[in-house]
Amino acid sequence: RGGKDGVPFPKGACNPTTGFQCESCLRFLDDPENCPLPQDRSFIKKALDKNWKVLKYADKELRAEKEIVMVAVKSGGFAIMFASEELQADREVALEAARQTWQVFQQLSRKLRADKEIADAAVRQDWHVIKLFAKELKANVDLARIAVKQSWQSFQFLPKELRGNRSLAKEAVQQDWRAYEHMAKELKEDKELAMIAVTQSGQALQLVAASLKADLDVAGVAIRQDWSALKHAALNIKTDEAIVLGAVETNGFAIKHAAEDLKCREPLVAAAMAQQWPSLDVAVNPLFHEQDGLNFEFWKSFSLQSGIKGKLKPSVAIGV
Repeated sequence: RGGKDGVPFPKGACNPTTGFQCESCLRFLDDPENCPLPQDRSFIKKALDKNWKVLKYADKELRAEKEIVMVAVKSGGFAIMFASEELQADREVALEAARQTWQVFQQLSRKLRADKEIADAAVRQDWHVIKLFAKELKANVDLARIAVKQSWQSFQFLPKELRGNRSLAKEAVQQDWRAYEHMAKELKEDKELAMIAVTQSGQALQLVAASLKADLDVAGVAIRQDWSALKHAALNIKTDEAIVLGAVETNGFAIKHAAEDLKCREPLVAAAMAQQWPSLDVAVNPLFHEQDGLNFEFWKSFSLQSGIKGKLKPSVAIGV
């Protein structure tokens, strides 16, 4: 609403519910192009301080005035969409718009999206904007670092050369081990980065280089963190009786991932069954004849100690 002088009324009679309109509103509704308010520079500036969307209804000449448009974009970055084409391409206007609203970055021309300062203003608000960077900025390590510090998820959208940057990779994997998956191949040989990942989740062991799957430190930490990580360890780890024993004491079914010759070791099978007796299903069948590698008396005594009803009888070797 506004009086004849273009200044908004502090109070007024407009009532959208009853349909009653003041003289200024009627003029605007009848002929918005020729309404004096959109042409009133002073009124538009005051209105823009309160809502950037006012620029949409301002006169074409005012939307081409940099001073007016700067007031609008300082109120809301998306106001740049209602500026004249010339001002939409203006670097200063675009920079101010990006500082206010990062989403406006995608509305900018390619030339402006290649401007590092404008990109910096946007990415400091939200890392997702890196997907919209011009090609020249996608490999910029400074902008990438800002994004990764915000969220490890941004790491996967970086170009290959930046995913091979150790400091960026370390920043990402310290936030979440899942970033390890997106590292360049050469970084997956890095023991420190692997230790950071497996300390968070044993499942990270499946992502490390083959040489680290055989590393006692890396594999040991992973398996202590998650017994099922034994599945992803190298053979030398799966044949390590101490490591396997630690895993089966946590969960008896870990014996499933042990080396074949450990699946019939009495201490390991006993530990597995003591933790979860159904884990016997993934060990060696205890009813095999002792000539096949197991001692029947062990299984008999174990079944008696465990309270399993019934008696076990020595099996007869095939061909007897």
